Amino acid sequence: EPTMQTDGFLELMGEAKKHTINICLETCGAFPDWLVPILAPLVDLVLFDVKDTDEERHRHNTGFELKRVVERLVQLDKWKVPTVMRCILIPDVNLFPEHALALVKIYSKLHWCLCIELLPYHPLGLSKGQRLGNMENAVSYQQPSESQLVSFARLLSFHGVPVKLYGSRFSG
Repeated sequence: EPTMQTDGFLELMGEAKKHTINICLETCGAFPDWLVPILAPLVDLVLFDVKDTDEERHRHNTGFELKRVVERLVQLDKWKVPTVMRCILIPDVNLFPEHALALVKIYSKLHWCLCIELLPYHPLGLSKGQRLGNMENAVSYQQPSESQLVSFARLLSFHGVPVKLYGSRFSG
């Protein structure tokens, strides 16, 4: 999370802007609200992770309040910052119609969100983390099937949400 290194991160972004370098920020939204008016004029696009829409699961799995994450997303939207909501989908965790409908509700509050990008969970980082010795208690989840992802994408699309799946616009 780059916003956890506030001083160096803001200095780097300021220098990049001086040299007309476009800035895309990837964040989970776990930063203080005072940072929004500082970030907004510096970033050109924010890839904003919304990991779950169930408050209890979100807090349990991330250690952070969903409400605060959504508040940051809405605040960036008020500053007219283009965003892409990115959602990792995990069967038996958040791959439910209720999650899709809650994402639709969040999306409907936004004016500058370009789309929702669906990211299928994959366990590729687990073995690397275990080799590095920092993921002894890591949980490996099931990967979603293509049909599960397409069904989820269709539900979002049905409600008028532009969707990206596998890096491309979903039209299905």
